[in-house]
Amino acid sequence: MKVYGRSLSEEDEAYKEKWQSRLKSLDASISPSRTVPKIRELIWSYIDQLDRGHKLTKKQIEIVSTWEYKRDTIGEGWEKHHVE
Repeated sequence: MKVYGRSLSEEDEAYKEKWQSRLKSLDASISPSRTVPKIRELIWSYIDQLDRGHKLTKKQIEIVSTWEYKRDTIGEGWEKHHVE
């Protein structure tokens, strides 16, 4: 696969697929609403970042892990709780 004219290695492609899958799962778990929550905007920006061939930072990975934990422990409506 090529990203901005350069090919991704198999390792980079696997990294991208793994994180996109996790982020899309989080995106799907957000309750529907009239407006787009900030968390959903961040998830989309992280997915876009991966599409451009950039890895997530340690802080971004920490944030995603926190969201997954909240989703798994709180359940529906997890995104309405303060997340940082």
